[in-house]
Amino acid sequence: MTRRLKPWNYAPFEVLLHAEMHYRIGEDFDRRIAMIGFDNAIEFNIAYYLNLKPIHRGGRSYNGDNVLNWLASYQSRIEFFYTECQTRGVVVAEQMDEVIWCTTSATSSTTAADRPCRN
Repeated sequence: MTRRLKPWNYAPFEVLLHAEMHYRIGEDFDRRIAMIGFDNAIEFNIAYYLNLKPIHRGGRSYNGDNVLNWLASYQSRIEFFYTECQTRGVVVAEQMDEVIWCTTSATSSTTAADRPCRN
């Protein structure tokens, strides 16, 4: 049985799929584009999720001031992600400080060999 995406899930899925397609090509250039794409997908999807109405988030509701804080920066969006995972009992394999450093350094002048991020 094929499960269809809800209409509000298409945009987030497409952003993530685009990064995954570059990753699967496997060439150096595409892997760099994939890393940037995954970084963008993470940021976009968290912001998109926080801007949905509770009915589209499985009934989850958040304090408006908290949402504004989480939307304020990339780091605060990642903090929301870790908090939400903990609330839902989901274990994240990487530490938050490593995720923030790794993704923000993806567009810097360092090479992949200089970063401790897994490729």
